[in-house]
Amino acid sequence: MNDNIKKFKKNFDYIIIDRTPFSKEELITVQIVPPEIYPASYPSWIFNQSNLLNCFKEKYLLIYEFDAIDRFKNSIHYKGFFLKRRH
Repeated sequence: MNDNIKKFKKNFDYIIIDRTPFSKEELITVQIVPPEIYPASYPSWIFNQSNLLNCFKEKYLLIYEFDAIDRFKNSIHYKGFFLKRRH
């Protein structure tokens, strides 16, 4: 995943990541919308926190880390991050 960060075409000063699911292992899953809302399903990527943050470490400094409003659901932990570009 680190190669993807090197390919960024924009050098944003700040990046905010919020309400992102994390697990010990990275998982590709399917999110199913309850039929009473509308019939649909979407791909969902549950990240490993260390792997995701390692993608940013060359260009960005982690300023703040927080539990997202969702917090925990089963073995999934929802988190957020505030990152600042290194100069």
